[in-house]
Amino acid sequence: MRQRSYLQRSSKPLAEKPRESVKAILQYAAVLLTILVALFYYFGYLYYSHKIAYWGLTTDMFSLTREETIIVGAVEFTTVTMKMIADNIFLIVFIFILILTGVIISSIRRLRDYFGKLIIALRRRVCRYRHHVVITDNHEKTVNAMQYVNIRLLVVLLILLYIVICSQQIITRANNDSKKWYAQIIANKPSDGPFTSKALLSIKNEHNAFDTYSGHLIKTSATHCALYDRNKGVMIFPLANVSRLVISNNGSPANK
Repeated sequence: MRQRSYLQRSSKPLAEKPRESVKAILQYAAVLLTILVALFYYFGYLYYSHKIAYWGLTTDMFSLTREETIIVGAVEFTTVTMKMIADNIFLIVFIFILILTGVIISSIRRLRDYFGKLIIALRRRVCRYRHHVVITDNHEKTVNAMQYVNIRLLVVLLILLYIVICSQQIITRANNDSKKWYAQIIANKPSDGPFTSKALLSIKNEHNAFDTYSGHLIKTSATHCALYDRNKGVMIFPLANVSRLVISNNGSPANK
């Protein structure tokens, strides 16, 4: 019986190890998912804010919901990434070959020994001027630790560089999309929804009368609407002052 109880006690840590590994994997996955969602939100906000800024609009009056911003960011990130891969396929292959070559070279024993001797020399120099420093680790462990730290720093720097490049590409896409939309409106052939044609607004003024404005309804929100006219430019109206809104789609007006 004692032997059985001993076996039961010794088997508990073995049974808990898979649970701990699964828990660690779930924690890393949750952290990674949080970072990805934050990046998608950042990319979505970057794209949308620059797109409406072309018209002189701000995200304070014309904002997307959090879910819409994340979806826009995910779409823009995927589009930019695929475009960059397609445009730089040879450069990506070349960089991959360089990285693979560097990994192979770093694994050569002679270079590791040379780097280890350099670490030993530096330790001796430190110990010569600082007698209170006590170094007990093996130089092989130091080499491995430094390589591990260098790889992590390199990965972080590459990720930050890629985020910066994606941000610049997304800003460029937002400006190009706004210019394309503007050219379509000037040609009276807008294709960007939800409003594909002109609109007519009746605005209540301070004298309790109604002023009429016409143009392209380029943006709406829960509180404001933006109307574009060739002569007057972009006009922003609070929805509380809009008494009537008529959208003309394909030549047939529809009251809204």
